[in-house]
Amino acid sequence: MMMNRWCPQCGSEEATRFCAHCGVGMTSGARVVNRITGGLALGVTLLFLLAPLTRGGPDALEASGGGPGGVEGAGLRSPAREAADQLFERVVEAAEVNDSAQLALYLPMAVLAYQRARPLDADGLFHLSTLQRSSDLLAEARATADESLAANPHHLLGLFSAAQASEEVGDTAAARGYYARILASWDREMVGRAPEYRVHAEMLESVRERAQRILETG
Repeated sequence: MMMNRWCPQCGSEEATRFCAHCGVGMTSGARVVNRITGGLALGVTLLFLLAPLTRGGPDALEASGGGPGGVEGAGLRSPAREAADQLFERVVEAAEVNDSAQLALYLPMAVLAYQRARPLDADGLFHLSTLQRSSDLLAEARATADESLAANPHHLLGLFSAAQASEEVGDTAAARGYYARILASWDREMVGRAPEYRVHAEMLESVRERAQRILETG
């Protein structure tokens, strides 16, 4: 008997080769991939999570901790943060090709690496919360999001992390509250265009669209 598989498009669980809801081929690794992408468009989200780690440029370097706005302040990223970012890249690459074996290997390593790289900037906390949520460490993912929001209660990545962690545990009211705060904070946060916002610009546009859809359907 075929074991249940997961649809990478809608997250449905079925013991079939193709999803009955959207026709996409099922895979045993899809559930983890769907958690990593947070329900956004798979290709867009993976691309723009991976971009700061694979493409150079001053904005990408600064947002990932290698410039004045990063965890190290002035100067380069710490070796611990650099190692964590490299493992995050491995996770995203594995998710991009639905490689569940590589995800199982690198997810726990990446979570531990970011913990060891503390203190983390907002971008690092976003990466860590994403990894924790992808590992079913939902309480930890929410705590990491709260840590980011303690430093800046309007930070869009922190709010998105908190919204996603709330959705994962079925707290739709809290999730809607965070999505509402994303929309309320959007103009204020985009004034200075923080480095992590520039790096994740297209992903954040998808986040805003998601927030609008969720609040409109309430």
